[in-house]
Amino acid sequence: MLVGIDGHREFLGKLGLLNRVAFELPEAGAPQAPRRWSHLHSMTISYGHGVAVNAVQLSAAAAAMVNGGRLHRPSVLRKPAGQTAGGEQVISERTSAQIRDLLRAVVTKGTGKQA
Repeated sequence: MLVGIDGHREFLGKLGLLNRVAFELPEAGAPQAPRRWSHLHSMTISYGHGVAVNAVQLSAAAAAMVNGGRLHRPSVLRKPAGQTAGGEQVISERTSAQIRDLLRAVVTKGTGKQA
């Protein structure tokens, strides 16, 4: 709740979770999100309820969290040789590294160890 409703919505937007994904397949649907956000919406969205996205959007956003913080446009087409990946910086490289460390720790030392 420290970032507030506007900050929360802005971050989800930066991750591409509030707009239709630019994708080669027209079947990729538009996300479902509240028209008017309240504190309750922000709270429920923070633990996975209140916004519905497709698998392509979720995969791209999750990848951005762990790949150095860059959001890449999803594609099913191979990039031409020599073309750089690019992408928009949505979180800092430092924050992305911390997220990777936390995810690794939950597998090697935490609850994921028994999985």
